[in-house]
Amino acid sequence: MELNGKKLDPNDAKAIIKEIKNNKHISQSSSEKQKLIKDAWKNRDFLSNKP
Repeated sequence: MELNGKKLDPNDAKAIIKEIKNNKHISQSSSEKQKLIKDAWKNRDFLSNKP
């Protein structure tokens, strides 16, 4: 996964969320940002639960 031009481990939700929060292209209080953060956690849970 790539965000803000940085390669990120899809399992590293904290790093992903940090990049989302630091992303100037997404307005700080936007629901879009909240959704991305929620998706990052969901994605991490999904990936870590694969057999």
